[in-house]
Amino acid sequence: MQKTNIQIAREEKGLSRAEFSRIFEIPYRTAQDWELNNSKCPIYLEKLILEKLEKIEKKHLTYHILCFGTKPLSPVGSGQN
Repeated sequence: MQKTNIQIAREEKGLSRAEFSRIFEIPYRTAQDWELNNSKCPIYLEKLILEKLEKIEKKHLTYHILCFGTKPLSPVGSGQN
């Protein structure tokens, strides 16, 4: 089975599917369905997710989730803090 663009980007950042789901506030089962090709992520949403994944670093996300229980308001390193 061919990996989706989101799965490839998620794995490149070292994020588990559960971490990805928490960060993007997407139900775990939805992310799983996208990656297993049981359903398709809308193209506009895929583009937004890939753009955000490109800008973030896992170490910052993990720290933020552990400390605050949620994702940062703006991408780490984007200059929008």
